[in-house]
Amino acid sequence: MSYYLSFLGAPGSGKGTQTEYLKKEYNIDAFAAGDIIRSEVDKLSEVGVLAKNYILKGELVPDQVVIDMFQSHILNGGFIEKGFISDGYPRTIKQAESFSALLKNGKYPIKVIYLDVSSEALKKRLMQRGRMDDTLESIERRFQIYNDLVNN
Repeated sequence: MSYYLSFLGAPGSGKGTQTEYLKKEYNIDAFAAGDIIRSEVDKLSEVGVLAKNYILKGELVPDQVVIDMFQSHILNGGFIEKGFISDGYPRTIKQAESFSALLKNGKYPIKVIYLDVSSEALKKRLMQRGRMDDTLESIERRFQIYNDLVNN
């Protein structure tokens, strides 16, 4: 039986940490939505160039672009048959509906774990990561985008 697990939560909630732990512990394929997007941007693929235009404006990449990238990655990697862990996908209702259809509307059930962490703890974690884009301003902006997404 194949396993499908998706971690959801705000930036800095631990999705990537938990994904990596389970990937190593159980030898399960895993990938992050952000990594797939960055890979397509780096390859300068058609969807990558489109995504980059939104990213440079500080906007979310549209659902259909993310769906196309993610589905291509899953189908081309044969992950439906093997199972996988997803970090940060699906994030919207449209993405979830597409994901469900891809997994044959329940034929391959997926478990979702939502990591709920206080905003104070999230800010502290992100500032300690030391990434170039983890400034207080960019963190606040990502939280606003995330909260708008979750509350709509």
